[in-house]
Amino acid sequence: MSKGLKVGLWIGMPLLVIILFVVYKFTTSQLTGATSLNNYRGEYAMDTGDSFGLAVTEGLEMSAKKSAYDDSRPSPQMMPETGGDSVVQERLIIKTGNMSMVVENVRDAIKKVGEYAVEQGGFIVNSDVSKSGLALYGNITVRVPVASFDEGLEVVKEYGEVTSQRVNGQDVTEEFVDLDAQVNNLRATEKQFLEIMKKATEIEDILNVQREISRVRGDIDRIEGRMKYLRQSADLSTLTVHFSTDPSVLPAWDEEDT
Repeated sequence: MSKGLKVGLWIGMPLLVIILFVVYKFTTSQLTGATSLNNYRGEYAMDTGDSFGLAVTEGLEMSAKKSAYDDSRPSPQMMPETGGDSVVQERLIIKTGNMSMVVENVRDAIKKVGEYAVEQGGFIVNSDVSKSGLALYGNITVRVPVASFDEGLEVVKEYGEVTSQRVNGQDVTEEFVDLDAQVNNLRATEKQFLEIMKKATEIEDILNVQREISRVRGDIDRIEGRMKYLRQSADLSTLTVHFSTDPSVLPAWDEEDT
């Protein structure tokens, strides 16, 4: 080997080592940077990509667990019967009455009962006249304001002879207060869903929340319909009177004042 070649090898070998070392460091740094970037993207996706869907799901579950029919409703025993800011200022009593009477003129008696109901601000529900053998038989059902109910019973008694009578009073105060509490809880749930709706961006989340809102509003409408029925039933009492010229064809009632 010539002297010039030996000198070239001594000079070239260190230089080659230096070049290889530089290439190695550069490659390592690139790989490390790519890995860090991928890790950052993965963490960001976990923090943001699924966060809203998870929030909506948790919100739906929490709302479902928070029953609209919890035990926070007020007790009717705590509610004052008069005055105050309670749901109802007096107890709701649904009054119904049934009477059987012997009269000389069935049609005339039915007419008088209907006229009395209308005069008091009530109305006729139905009336019927038929013949049972040789005897004429008829009945009429009217609704009258509860304030006129007791007076109405006494007025009707003047039309003939009472053979039997039954008056019932159903206290629906507890049911009414319970329903009102349910509506309040449902409205609170509806408000929560509306807040979630404002933050929704995914179509699936929006559809889920809309479905829950529709369900809650349906429950509110149903319960408020029942409350309206109870209120109207308590405001307008029901009276049914049976008339005949023959007492044997009249229904008998066990008197049961409540």
